[in-house]
Amino acid sequence: FAALALAASRAAGLNLTPTALSRLARRGSGSATRSIFGGAVIWHRGSDDQSSFAEPLTIQPTLPLRMLVVTVSDQKKAVSSRTGMANTIATSPYYQAWVQSNEALISPMITALAENDLTTIGALTELSSMRMHAAIMAEEPPFTYFLPETLRAWQLVQEQRALGIPAFATMDAGPNVKILTTAPYVDVLMTALQPVFGDRILSTRLGPDAQVITKEQFNDTESAITSQG
Repeated sequence: FAALALAASRAAGLNLTPTALSRLARRGSGSATRSIFGGAVIWHRGSDDQSSFAEPLTIQPTLPLRMLVVTVSDQKKAVSSRTGMANTIATSPYYQAWVQSNEALISPMITALAENDLTTIGALTELSSMRMHAAIMAEEPPFTYFLPETLRAWQLVQEQRALGIPAFATMDAGPNVKILTTAPYVDVLMTALQPVFGDRILSTRLGPDAQVITKEQFNDTESAITSQG
């Protein structure tokens, strides 16, 4: 949705500021609000359209952060994120507690990012994610996005961390697991995960701002990916 917001606004002859693009992208997805910008970003919840937008953090982490995306299932979710979270808000007694506890994590997370404190960054990320899923599980009727392989991925992360590997799991409203780590440990984690998940693991990093590229640039990128594959 971040890419769509930028492309559609330019196609419509608009030259929106990054903040205005962030607001526009939010209409498609909350995550897209942040994805207009590269690096570490904070989304200000706000109280209306004008006050709800994202912006990059003033001090960016210099850690070689990596995220391993473990595809537990590539099937359409039985309950969409939008529907699932709407029901969580309406019926889960834990929803407000999660919101309040999550807001309390913002300041220490910003500090940890500025100080390149991976242990704290990972712990806060994991904590926020699990609290969200606890709220989802407590909705009416009770529901979870977890699948057996979801729990297996979490278990593997915990096993690796017990061995001294900095690995922290997080999830959005779905079954797939994302593992936060740094570049030196990607291969170690891949080796631990591949016996269970095979080629269903993608290594990613912090991306750049949303940007317009020419058709030629797109074709050159596509050719490079094809030749590498």
